[in-house]
Amino acid sequence: MKRLLSIFLFFILFLSGCGETAAVRVEDPNLAAKVNGEPIYIQDIEKMRGNSGMTEEQALKKLIDNKLLFAKIKKENRSMTDDEVKQRYKGIMKKLEPDAYQDGDENAITTEQLQALRETFLITQYKAELGGALDDVLKELRSQAKIKYFR
Repeated sequence: MKRLLSIFLFFILFLSGCGETAAVRVEDPNLAAKVNGEPIYIQDIEKMRGNSGMTEEQALKKLIDNKLLFAKIKKENRSMTDDEVKQRYKGIMKKLEPDAYQDGDENAITTEQLQALRETFLITQYKAELGGALDDVLKELRSQAKIKYFR
């Protein structure tokens, strides 16, 4: 009986020391990768690919790079207000879709869309500021990152 109790206690201690919980963690089957704990989903890759001609690998690499750059942007406390995002969106839409854009369309943007636009605009602006140093910065960020692939 003591032997059985000892084995049971050892098993419990072993499981509790594994870092997670004793329960088995099941990852989302739609998860393609995690970058410093931030998920990238298969549908994100497909959206990035769109009609661009990018391969899955190219789209995933770009998404990883964007996650790394956005983390650096947040760390540097760079931001854009909601109004700045809406005005930039409005300017882009007037240039790209002048016939389709109607005044006030920018006010119909959802909170989720607003955040996605903010990230995109900040990353684009940051890339432009880095210019030729972008590759070196990305290389350094990748070397410091924890990237886990699921596909």
